[in-house]
Amino acid sequence: MRPTASSLPLQLVVFFDKWWTLLFVIASVAIMAWKGIKYIYPEHYLGWDISFYFLYAIVVAFKLFFATKANKSSHMPSLAIFFILWIVVVVCNLYFILWQVYVVRADQILNAICFAFAFAELVLGIIIAFRICTLRI
Repeated sequence: MRPTASSLPLQLVVFFDKWWTLLFVIASVAIMAWKGIKYIYPEHYLGWDISFYFLYAIVVAFKLFFATKANKSSHMPSLAIFFILWIVVVVCNLYFILWQVYVVRADQILNAICFAFAFAELVLGIIIAFRICTLRI
């Protein structure tokens, strides 16, 4: 039987990030609805921003799937896909906090928590990558 490089801390972060992403998307769409009522949006931007949150949720779901697969099976290609999707998710969070039409304090707080999860996943993912490499030597 081959030893694995799995990490309980990474699995815990992934578990809580799944629930956080669900809460994040629901809260963000509610905030977008509130902003749509309170502020005047340029044409088509409100729909684009709301649909972007749902695309974000899909990308995060795939990112967390590959993080779990890499963590449980020490599968390096899955870890590489996780890192690529991690970059996409961080860019999406940057869009939500910097480039949306209207950014309110709640957006900043929600995205700060997303960045905390992303940073934790990156650090733990790098540790897993080193463990996988040392197990193969």
